[in-house]
Amino acid sequence: MTMPNDGQKPLVTIITICYQAKEYIEETIESVISQTYPLKEYIVVDGGSTDGTLDIIMRYKNHMACVISERDKGIYDAMNKGIHKAHGEWICFMNAGDKFFSEKAIENMFKAEGLDKVDILYGDVLLDYGDFFVFQKANPDPHQLWKGMIFSHQSVFMKTTLCQRLLFDIRFRIAADFDFFYRAFFVFHSSFAYRENIVSIVDVEGVSNKKQAASVLEWWKVVRVRDNLSSGLVYRVHLYYFFRFLFSFLIDMGKNLVPSVVWHKLVYFCKRRKIFSKKA
Repeated sequence: MTMPNDGQKPLVTIITICYQAKEYIEETIESVISQTYPLKEYIVVDGGSTDGTLDIIMRYKNHMACVISERDKGIYDAMNKGIHKAHGEWICFMNAGDKFFSEKAIENMFKAEGLDKVDILYGDVLLDYGDFFVFQKANPDPHQLWKGMIFSHQSVFMKTTLCQRLLFDIRFRIAADFDFFYRAFFVFHSSFAYRENIVSIVDVEGVSNKKQAASVLEWWKVVRVRDNLSSGLVYRVHLYYFFRFLFSFLIDMGKNLVPSVVWHKLVYFCKRRKIFSKKA
């Protein structure tokens, strides 16, 4: 539902992309509509689900400004459809399976002044491992974007005008979000601002988390395709990605060779200083 703007706070559009998401779409929807931030618009783009997902979505249609259900060319094509329908000043993507950290997640991000000169506002994320969360702090320096995603796209708010200008390049199947932010900073010189707030909780079973090596390869491809790095940095970048790909490949192999329960215990042991208990 679109809320009228009071002239002070900006209207924020939240977009949820989903397909065959019957098991977890409702939790995502409830996370969005429970936000205390008063000026929000909610758009859901479904890829033509046949498993009952759309039935759940329609139960909440009174909370939504727009519902689209049709076949698409992939997640980023669906995200572009949502961008074209957005009326808010800002856009946030909270796709099926993910959710906001708290009811005040949006409100906490827009408490600060001076956002009129900011194009991309981002915060931190919790990775959901089932029995526990792992805190992942975003890198506050956007100059480090050449290293890949330095924040979770579920924890980012983007100016709608910028989204409509750039859109997501659907040639990239996994890393179109990275390509978007890379172009925004290095090509269009957009203004980024970091806020030390946890914005979202992201399921580690997502594509980019399950296939880290493939994600790294696409990040590397983005850097090569955009090709706007200084000559002194090119060698460093390619060396960095070569070793990061090898490391990610080994991580993916480890995930495939051991049961998920064992893998999660290894993560818990290695990341125990960043663990958020679900009992808290």
